[in-house]
Amino acid sequence: MQKPTITITCLAYRTLQTTPAAIESAWNLDYDGDIEILIREQGNDDEELKALQALADDLSAQNRTIRVEKAENLGFAGGHNALFREAKGDFILALNADAVLQPDYLLNALPAFNDPAVGAVQGKLLRWNMEKMTSPLERNGHAIIDTTGLELLPNRRIINRGQGTEDTGQFDAPGEVWGADGALPLYRKAALDAAAYPRPDGTPEYFDEDFFAYKEDVDLAWRLQWLGWKTMYMPKAIGWHGRTGGENAALSYRAIIAERRKISPLLKYYSFSNQRLLLLKNEDPSQYLRDMPRWFIKEAGAWIYALLFERKTLPAIWRAIKLTPKIRKKRAYTMSHKAPEADPYRFF
Repeated sequence: MQKPTITITCLAYRTLQTTPAAIESAWNLDYDGDIEILIREQGNDDEELKALQALADDLSAQNRTIRVEKAENLGFAGGHNALFREAKGDFILALNADAVLQPDYLLNALPAFNDPAVGAVQGKLLRWNMEKMTSPLERNGHAIIDTTGLELLPNRRIINRGQGTEDTGQFDAPGEVWGADGALPLYRKAALDAAAYPRPDGTPEYFDEDFFAYKEDVDLAWRLQWLGWKTMYMPKAIGWHGRTGGENAALSYRAIIAERRKISPLLKYYSFSNQRLLLLKNEDPSQYLRDMPRWFIKEAGAWIYALLFERKTLPAIWRAIKLTPKIRKKRAYTMSHKAPEADPYRFF
């Protein structure tokens, strides 16, 4: 039986320290089906572009192709979308430039798609040691978990399950999760096509390009839920990720603030507006009313903290207001296509 073609997409944005390791790990995957690797350099970094082109020239193997292109910065969403639209694969792996794959990643992830209702797969991501460029980062002799999947909380915070905890086997059982984190998600192309918005030129928009960066993976996960697609967690599919912000799945307010301070001002700007747009696009009114007390406490805390300590983030409010008409149209499109049995809140 012929194995499916896999497309691996990677965005390089001034990440020369890590991108070659990410690409080499993708090239060296243990998989005898066809693999194409599409790399988009969108940081206007000639040094990085030349290094990636040289790397591509050095790599050669049967059934594998690699292409590097220089293009404008369209953010995480637009950049990956441009590559997704070119993809020939039946499945698409979006590879972060600071992520590294274990050689048997695909062999352990792909079996989840034997269930035709599975639209995405989340592997077990462990923390990458960014300083020493070794993997994994360890604590007390255990690898540190980066994520085992996105988790939606009743107060509408979205966290990475297990993030920052020691890997002691607590997440070694495969199973369904709410969504796949954007560092290393593996998608069924048919699921992406089903969730995509039609652009004015007729081409599909997979990640929401109005988000530009931050929480676009959450938005796509929520849309896949509404359309009835499942996301499976496969713990034997292991990768490593050098996360630069949000190192722990903080739950207390003190911990949330501590993690918030690690995020760059630009990401805080996108995070603040995109979180509000995310709910406007995907929230179910009846579920929202049920959980409003918990949501209100979280939301009030976020606004008070922004007003007192993050005033540079406040222009994000105007950004959200300007985008609201477009977001409402996208919401209408998703809700008009949702599956009758869909229930994104069943994980609470």
